[in-house]
Amino acid sequence: MNTAESQESNPSSTQLSAGDICTLTVEHLGSRGEGIARLHDVRIFLAKTAPGDRVRAQLKTKIRGQWIAEVIEILEASPHRVQPSCRHFQDCGGCDFQHLSYDFQIDWKEKITGHWISRSPLQTFTEDIDLEIYPATEPLHYRHRTRLQFKNGKFNYHKPRSQELLPLEECPVLTPRLWSKVLEVAKDKTLNQELSLSAVKQDELYYEVEGRKLYFDESCFTQANEVQNKKMIGIVKEEILSLGQKKKAWDLYAGIGNFTAVMANHFESTAAVESHSKAIQFGRQNVPEAQWIKKDVYQSLVEDLKSEDPDFVLLDPSREGALSICRLLADKKIPKIVYVSCQLDSLIRDLTPLLKSKSYRITRWCLVDLFPQTRHLESVVVLTLN
Repeated sequence: MNTAESQESNPSSTQLSAGDICTLTVEHLGSRGEGIARLHDVRIFLAKTAPGDRVRAQLKTKIRGQWIAEVIEILEASPHRVQPSCRHFQDCGGCDFQHLSYDFQIDWKEKITGHWISRSPLQTFTEDIDLEIYPATEPLHYRHRTRLQFKNGKFNYHKPRSQELLPLEECPVLTPRLWSKVLEVAKDKTLNQELSLSAVKQDELYYEVEGRKLYFDESCFTQANEVQNKKMIGIVKEEILSLGQKKKAWDLYAGIGNFTAVMANHFESTAAVESHSKAIQFGRQNVPEAQWIKKDVYQSLVEDLKSEDPDFVLLDPSREGALSICRLLADKKIPKIVYVSCQLDSLIRDLTPLLKSKSYRITRWCLVDLFPQTRHLESVVVLTLN
């Protein structure tokens, strides 16, 4: 086994092998939030480390000429380090950043977004756009929805990059009400399954948007951070109010009506497209005046909505994105399109045909931190018709 105590005494890149113990200094964070150090010309990835950390680490896995290593000991702590709020942080796959100050987390999220935009086809279309940052008012106790594995009266998350379960004694990112619900469910010692749990109000599952109660159940997708969700809705409302004409709007991937609610309050007619049976059932209850279409979004655009050019379109797809939808929208003349995305790479891919059509330009790019303590970030991008 090789042991390297300084860069000068480290083995060459060709001599590195699994099991080697090296002393490394973390230079910066990668695109997935992991620390990156170097041995000569080789990049080494270290989860849950901070820029400036000096660590002893063991090489574990080599992937395409780069190594994943595991920290054995922190020799010198980064000035960006803070004490994690959760005793399980180091072993749990739920959070990436509890060891980093929240200001540093926000700064990194802004920089990594700008970095990937600058390396993409969008670079020439965004030169005059400044990213707007919306940090969370509460970096802990914000999640009102989670998915847990229950087993013999224990509740578990998975360990990082693993299917191995980690029994939990606490989870500081959950709201107190949701944590109480987790404890209540775990009283059933015979329960052995994965469950989605939500807790917004005491007796019923609903939250409020634009003076409406939006009801849902555990099978429906809802944003996990109610406070930050309201910030996103505020951004969408600002864009709606800036329109001159407000006759017709489309909410694509409408869910239970999270954005449909604000759209229906301001447009003469709103079409909401959703394929999930339970979500559209609640959506029709939550925003009854909208025209609800239970179909795949692409199918609906080529069948039900093909002859229309609305004044406003909102897309809020899953992580896979909506490339085929954006290709269809590129041929239309829509005064304003708002794309809400939780996945930066699919967002960049999907925006490209809209911008290359030369029909649209980006006028606003907002970053809303729905998931403090993790590497995830929500983007709200506004495109305006040229």
